[in-house]
Amino acid sequence: MKTSQSIYSIRSLSYTYPDSKKPVISNISLKIPEKSITVILGINGSGKSTLLHLLLGTLIPNKGTINNNHHSEKGKIAFVPQNEYLVFDYTVLEYVLFGRVPYINVYSTPAEDDYKFALSVIADLDIQDLVYKKITHLSGGELQKVRLARALAQKPSLLILDEPTTYLDIRSKKNILEILKNLKSKGVSIIFATHDPGEASEIADYFILMRKEKPPYSGYREDVFTDSKLSEIYSLNLHLLNFKHKQFIVSD
Repeated sequence: MKTSQSIYSIRSLSYTYPDSKKPVISNISLKIPEKSITVILGINGSGKSTLLHLLLGTLIPNKGTINNNHHSEKGKIAFVPQNEYLVFDYTVLEYVLFGRVPYINVYSTPAEDDYKFALSVIADLDIQDLVYKKITHLSGGELQKVRLARALAQKPSLLILDEPTTYLDIRSKKNILEILKNLKSKGVSIIFATHDPGEASEIADYFILMRKEKPPYSGYREDVFTDSKLSEIYSLNLHLLNFKHKQFIVSD
């Protein structure tokens, strides 16, 4: 479903890392629709993660502006990183409970309802057997699910994810994508970066196709997710095939 409302309005955005002379984000102007799934798609080094961090405010643009139109309330934006440095040896339940921090008064501890909500999120992700396991003892796929559980424990209205299915097997990937679709049906806006066009095709409403040193292509499926544009950003001859209401991507 197309919507005229946007969660982000980006105008003339550029960003160059301090140790580089070339911008990784160059003169981007676009709007990201709310209550939809927006995929930032491209090869490694195309600026996907950089754009996410600019949206989050952890990076400051060199030029241009980013307006967050609907999600300034504390705790309403949740982020799932691809990797993070884990300092303390928390259990999975303790780690997921950090997502409840916006709802806990200063100097207070999690209430029974916080525990119940955290455990319900853990159950939704089918990781109940990990509840008391230390996060430093998890596999990459297990840890990725636990990161998502922590984000969902916030009850966000905007969920931002960086390569959310990295390290996951096929069954777990399908599970994560179904969860994201369900969140969208409940009115959550979702933005995630991926290098996998098949994954993007399965889930996205709106696409941002990153191009090195050029403004991205952005828009809805019929305008942007095309053979020619995908072939350009991946430097391959790619073709979209429609079969039983699904799209498949093949190369020559």
